[in-house]
Amino acid sequence: AIDERDGFAKVLVDPETGLLLGCHVIGPEAALVLQPAAVALACGTTIDQLSREAFWLHPSLAEVLGRAVAALAEV
Repeated sequence: AIDERDGFAKVLVDPETGLLLGCHVIGPEAALVLQPAAVALACGTTIDQLSREAFWLHPSLAEVLGRAVAALAEV
């Protein structure tokens, strides 16, 4: 996120349903990174649905969250 190396994104998912349960973001511009996850939570989105969304366009701060989601979608 803007050439910063400190911080992380943590995505919480129900392992049985794939439903997004929560998200933690720590680092620069965390509020901007977290915004797509807040919308997804409000809509009852699953991790598979979220991994296919256009939030992850390059370059954007939301890529940080997109990488976390992509890692979970592969599991």
